[in-house]
Amino acid sequence: MGAYLSAEDHKRVSDAVALAESRTAGEIVTVVADRSDGYSDVAFAWAALAAFTALAVFALFPQLVLGKLEWLGGGWNHEWTDRELLGIATALAILKFVGVWLVQLWQPL
Repeated sequence: MGAYLSAEDHKRVSDAVALAESRTAGEIVTVVADRSDGYSDVAFAWAALAAFTALAVFALFPQLVLGKLEWLGGGWNHEWTDRELLGIATALAILKFVGVWLVQLWQPL
């Protein structure tokens, strides 16, 4: 406990807990830790939401992505096959999921 709280801080927390417990039937347990839960389930949910949003945007406005791909390909007109469109949508969703998930691994965030 010494590394986290000084004796004065410990007393202040203990007094605050005692006061709060005197006004309720509940018991308050204080915990001092380097870090709380990593909330990996929340990061997973945000990444999944971002991937599904990217798929929805691609479904509604395919030219946003296809235009950029055609530009990268030198501006050639390209007739996209169903297999290519499915591959692009899959790659877009995977990249979005992994990108959002990796950003959330950054500890200051």
